[in-house]
Parts: sequence; structure tokens; C-alpha cells
Amino acid sequence: MCIGLFHEAYFNKGYGTEALKLLDYGFGMLNLHRIELDVYNHNDRGMHVYKKIGFKQEGILRVYLFINHRYYDLIMMSIGNNTANRIKAREDLPGPFFIFSVPNRSLK
Repeated sequence: MCIGLFHEAYFNKGYGTEALKLLDYGFGMLNLHRIELDVYNHNDRGMHVYKKIGFKQEGILRVYLFINHRYYDLIMMSIGNNTANRIKAREDLPGPFFIFSVPNRSLK
């Protein structure tokens, strides 16, 4: 799965944080143990949101992407089910992600 906001018209509207509701789906409905993501080092907004909700940096693929005569690093991050459950209890983090819940039922 890939989630990306590639045009400035979509920046600062909460779409990225809203998309992170998928963590509840992954941990609740799919019973995943961990969720991983990749983000390029020039994406300061994304990195800020990911770190704020508990993602931890696991590695860097140096000079991974070449765009407009410049190289960018790929940052690998992950969050575990236990981390996500602890973070849900915090009240100082963005509301929409933490209000969302998925009923515990099997997929059809």
C-alpha cells in the first residue's frame, strides 16, 4: 500500500494524519504485530507526524532516489502493536487518529 500527498494543494489539511487511521485497522482488524513505512529525507512534515505518533527510525538507504539533479535518502520506520496501544492513551496527540476504532471482526 502506498499513501502519498504529492501536490501542495493537499498539504496542511490533515489528510496524512487521517490516513494513519489505517494503523488501527492494521492492528485491530488484521491483528498485525508491526507496521513499516518508508519516507524520503526531504519530507519533514511526514517524518514529524510519524515520529509524533510513535514510529521509530530503523534504517537509512543513502542516496536512494535521484530527482531534479539531487539525491535523497530513504528512511525506514516502523511501529509495533504495543507502541500503538500505549500512544492511544495519550491525550496530547492528534485527535482524529486516536478516536477511530475498528470492531474486532474477521474479514469477509
